[in-house]
Parts: sequence; structure tokens; C-alpha cells
Amino acid sequence: MILVGLTGGIGAGKSFLSDFLSKRSISVIDTDLIARSLLEKGQPALEEIKRKFGDSYFQPDGSLNRSDLAQLVFSDSSARQWLNEFLHPMIREQWKNKVADLKLAGTPLCVVVIPLLFETQAQHEFEVTVCVACSNQTQQMRLSERGWSKVHIQSRNDAQWSMARKMESSHYVVWTDCSKDTTIAQANIVFDDIKKRFSSQGI
Repeated sequence: MILVGLTGGIGAGKSFLSDFLSKRSISVIDTDLIARSLLEKGQPALEEIKRKFGDSYFQPDGSLNRSDLAQLVFSDSSARQWLNEFLHPMIREQWKNKVADLKLAGTPLCVVVIPLLFETQAQHEFEVTVCVACSNQTQQMRLSERGWSKVHIQSRNDAQWSMARKMESSHYVVWTDCSKDTTIAQANIVFDDIKKRFSSQGI
């Protein structure tokens, strides 16, 4: 099985590309969805988070107040480091289990979406890495449309590698400062090349 690590900056278009790949019948594992499931009401991880940060980050029904916790971790580097070190091993275990199941099922190609691919040193798990990227101006516009403030955008960017560094470290880049059709055309070229390249190597 060809295993691809997909990363990119905030607002660069990872979700759009993931949805397109799924429509191409390519297996996609999204680690953001895994992280969200680990933080659902009743999950064991919440008890440890409550012990660390206190009841004030929880709703009356016992569910996590995600927006308040996000504000904390993106303004406090020590809180962010603790949460990353706590969650990332569990996230990695789950996506690797999903990959193993797909491999046993004979899946030819699997894409794992990991926003902090390089920051968590996960790139070594993959045959190839793809970065979804856009200009700073486009990122600002897209995130502003989500209602994010400039301070919020900056704090999120400061918590991970720059877009340029992610691009330089990846095997392929899909640049999304363009129409959706052009983005899709790039993605087709990239993934057709990946299949051709690794098929020729007997993977």
C-alpha cells in the first residue's frame, strides 16, 4: 500500500482536497476527526484534561468547551505542549490502526491528513508527503470569513511551522490560490504521479 501524509497550513484547503480524494475513491484518514472523537463527552481523555485544566473548561453537561480550551492552548505554549504530548500518541495509535486495517484489506493507496505532520515527526511513517498551501493573503481572507480575528490567526500560525517550511519539506505541493477546478487538476496530476512512481518501484 502507498501511504501518503497530507499536511498544510490553516485555511490552505486540506478539507477540500480530502473531500475530493475521497470522491476519487482514495482512502482518507483525517486525524482532526480522530482528535475530535477523543474529546467527545464520556471519553476517558476528558478526565485527564479536567484534572490538568479544571472544571471551567467544561460545559454543565460534562462536555468539553472546545473554544475556551483552544483560546488557552493557543495563548499559552506550556498548556499547548502538554495537550499535544497527551493527545498526539493516542491520535497516532488510532490512525496507524486504521492504516493497518486498510492494508490488510488490500487498499492500494491511503492518505492520512495530519496538520502537524512535520512538527510531530510523523513524516517518517510515510512513503511520500503532500502539502496543501496558499499565500498569506488568501489564508487571511479565508480565515477572516470564518470569523477569526488577526490575533487568533497569528496565534494559530505561531503554533506550527510556516507554510513555506511545510512546502519545502514535502515531496509535492498543491497550491490553492486558484479556482477549485485548477486545484483539482493539480491534485489529479500529483496523485497520478504518486501512483505511477510507486507502482514502478513495486509498492
